[in-house]
Amino acid sequence: VIPFFIITNVHATTIETVDSNGDVGEYTSLALDSSGNAHISYWDGTNGDLKYATNASGSWVTATIDSSGNVGQYTSIALDSSGKIHISYYDSTNGDLKYATNVSGSLETTTVDSTGNVGMYSSIALDSLGDAHISYYSASNNFLKYATNATGLWVTSTILYSTGGGEYTSIAVDDEDKVDISYYSHSFGDYTNGDLVYATNATGSWVTTTVDSTGNVGMYSSIALDSRGNARISYYDASNDYLLCAYNSFGSWSESWIDFSGKYTSIAVDKADKVHISYYYGDLVYATNATGSWLTTTVDSTGNVGMHTSIALDSSDKAHISYYDYTNGDLKYAAKVTQPTQTTCKDATAIEANPTKMTLNTKARDTVTITVTGEDGCPVEGDTVKAKVKEDGKQYVKVSPEKQKTDSNGQAVFTIKAKNKEGSAIVTFKDGSLSTQVTVTVTRI
Repeated sequence: VIPFFIITNVHATTIETVDSNGDVGEYTSLALDSSGNAHISYWDGTNGDLKYATNASGSWVTATIDSSGNVGQYTSIALDSSGKIHISYYDSTNGDLKYATNVSGSLETTTVDSTGNVGMYSSIALDSLGDAHISYYSASNNFLKYATNATGLWVTSTILYSTGGGEYTSIAVDDEDKVDISYYSHSFGDYTNGDLVYATNATGSWVTTTVDSTGNVGMYSSIALDSRGNARISYYDASNDYLLCAYNSFGSWSESWIDFSGKYTSIAVDKADKVHISYYYGDLVYATNATGSWLTTTVDSTGNVGMHTSIALDSSDKAHISYYDYTNGDLKYAAKVTQPTQTTCKDATAIEANPTKMTLNTKARDTVTITVTGEDGCPVEGDTVKAKVKEDGKQYVKVSPEKQKTDSNGQAVFTIKAKNKEGSAIVTFKDGSLSTQVTVTVTRI
């Protein structure tokens, strides 16, 4: 699905250089505490150390966490409910996955997995009890691996997929402490034909699903969950040099086009289930659909900046981003990034549905958003969108309202409700000569 976008140039409220002592700031990962203070893990490339920075005291303080060999690449950080830090990272000297935390009151490091060359592309998330869950890559076997200390001891396992792979992993834990992982899957040594894959243990065992296999897709994946536990994944389409975002609704995946490029993606979902993505496109760029339409803005363009981005939202859903300044070799931080703005236009040239596919249980319902846009992707306000269920599908679903005007974002929201009968239906949405369709599959629990 290729939606609408407006590119603006609204800068962040505050951009700061956090650390400039040597070549520092690659593999940055950001978490915010309950007070909105930043906690960043990152790699010191000059010394080969894992470093940590925070502004919790009111000014930036940096510290070296691990300096035993070349350590600290592929870092990922999470905070527990007490504000304690948990960091996963790669020990390049030994080819191990390591973990650091200050839960005991002082910083301690642990080797989690030392079987072969493991630990690259690590990503960490915590469950409701504060236990750690880590996804990472085994370079020895071209497998995705998973580790957790939920039992009190570290337990590791391999998540198998038909073609292997497990790079560019990203992990999230839902409200029921089930784990969701996105990653890039490819045959060993083949980086020309990869897929975006999603793994979850929601059923009690690991299940993998191919989300997107059109071309070489899935690098730089980042996953976040909305309020219903549905996954949102930002990722890079290397075949077309696109930034894409995939959305899982009741088991059905759909993709949205965001920008013409987008590496080093990082994603977050706000309290209204709107998506926020930071990424690198020569500059540090920020995209969001908080207004209803996908909008982008350049946050920092001073030199070659924006690699290794990491995004987090504060209690007001303002975006904060840590990232690497390649030109100066610095760690930088953008606080309370200003959201991009949009303009409207009169004449409609395109209509899009999101999602385009929907799976509903009998008697269940969900919403579909129709967006009408004009030239250059600007939203069209005040157009009437009409909804109609194809005749043979009326026994399975109904849609309401039958027609609705688009708002200032060019959008009209419709509700599709399943009847008490299994089957498939097609719902058509029209604005004048423009039309789009949504395929609905009704299943019984």
